[in-house]
Amino acid sequence: MRNVNSKSSFVFWSSCVVALAILICGLIFLGKPIQEEAAINALPIPEEGKSYVLYVEEGSTLLRIKEAVAVDRLLSLVLSIKEADFKAIDMFLSMIEGSKDTACLVLPSEGKFYLAIKPDSEILHLIASGKLPAKWLEAYPEVTHEVVDGMMRVDISQSNSLWILPYRDLLLVSSSMDDLGLMKSNLDNEGDVSSFQWLVQGEWSGRLRCHVETNIDGELAWICDDEKLSAKWKIQDIEGLLSKEEISLPSPQKWSGNYALPSRRSLTIGLTMIDTPQLTKGVSSLASALGVNPDKLLEFLRGQVIFSLGGEANIFTFHLPGVLFQFPNRGDLGKEIVDDIWENRLQSLLINRGPLEGFESGGVIEIPVSLVLASSEDMTLLGLASTDTLSNGLALEKALPAVAGRDYMFWADVDFGSIAGDMEKLIAVSRTFGSEVPARIDAQGNFDKLYKVVKALKDAGHLFVGLQSITDGELLWEYKSSHTGD
Repeated sequence: MRNVNSKSSFVFWSSCVVALAILICGLIFLGKPIQEEAAINALPIPEEGKSYVLYVEEGSTLLRIKEAVAVDRLLSLVLSIKEADFKAIDMFLSMIEGSKDTACLVLPSEGKFYLAIKPDSEILHLIASGKLPAKWLEAYPEVTHEVVDGMMRVDISQSNSLWILPYRDLLLVSSSMDDLGLMKSNLDNEGDVSSFQWLVQGEWSGRLRCHVETNIDGELAWICDDEKLSAKWKIQDIEGLLSKEEISLPSPQKWSGNYALPSRRSLTIGLTMIDTPQLTKGVSSLASALGVNPDKLLEFLRGQVIFSLGGEANIFTFHLPGVLFQFPNRGDLGKEIVDDIWENRLQSLLINRGPLEGFESGGVIEIPVSLVLASSEDMTLLGLASTDTLSNGLALEKALPAVAGRDYMFWADVDFGSIAGDMEKLIAVSRTFGSEVPARIDAQGNFDKLYKVVKALKDAGHLFVGLQSITDGELLWEYKSSHTGD
């Protein structure tokens, strides 16, 4: 009896071991996932010296931007591009929608492109069965397609075709059957292009790399979510485009000073003025218009300056956006320039001039226009702005914390919604004077077109751009932001 029990026990435990071994083997072999490929590995490596554009991304930033801004409507207004010309772009965006990994290489000189995307398995199976996804056909309902030697040819027009091949977990797209075969071969040979030497360091969800035949490389890298996009860029070997003197001239400076920025701003720009042939050439005519010495004006302009469009200025009976230039730390030279302009060009308005608190030279007038031209030891103001705008101004640290204390050679802060509001004011003024404009000048049409451009960007949020040097910069676009500059 004991032998029978021992034998039964042995059979039982042996069966368990075999079952466990089968289960483990099943998990290893039957459950092994399909080989995953990096989309960029399907792309050919561009020949040295050839121009190319390379786009890689995990996700789809282009679709987020298209949803935030009516890009096609904007470009059609600015460049008079017909809506039909955007169909190819719409189809491209439809193709990459939902892609977990996208890589695209364009060779302009050869008229070739290579696209690899990682779509849902449903799209892969659909195309493998000889059908196109419905979303693709929405952009190009008139396209025809057929399967040729296991590849799908999509005829967009009589002269343009796309070749598509589902391969492993990727969808390969190119402009010819041979190029599609090259992409498949790249994957079969297990080449690894994903170790590409990027210019912008760090982890980013997307990159755009451009190389021109003069051996200049530029790269934009970004990461985004549903509310904002953060990006940096870098340009390499720019010596082929600019001289060493031009490259060495600009230098970033720390931004600080007794600035007073309008609480509501549409556009704010900060830059460091440096000696350039263009500046020297333009100073003579500007000095003549202002009635000041050209050499002194050139010296005055050197250094940091902030331009702002915002606040309010009263121009006759109209309330328009204010325009203000601020020059910090110009000292006695700033006072001298201000005094010369008042004496030589604005003498007839001196009777209306009032002092501006905290400024020893110059002052402000409110009638017939809100004009400010004043200077102290640490700040010189010049522009069209009401006294309320000046008195309620914000310090740089509060108005633009992203700028204060940072090193930039140039920066710009844009509030698209506020710009749209400013344009509405300008259009109202243009309509008032519409009857006095010669018939041959379509002033109203021009303003309306400009307003439509800005209106297309009305809900595009807030944009900040900063240049640390002539080759390096950064960008922050809050395209779903309600920030208005207050």
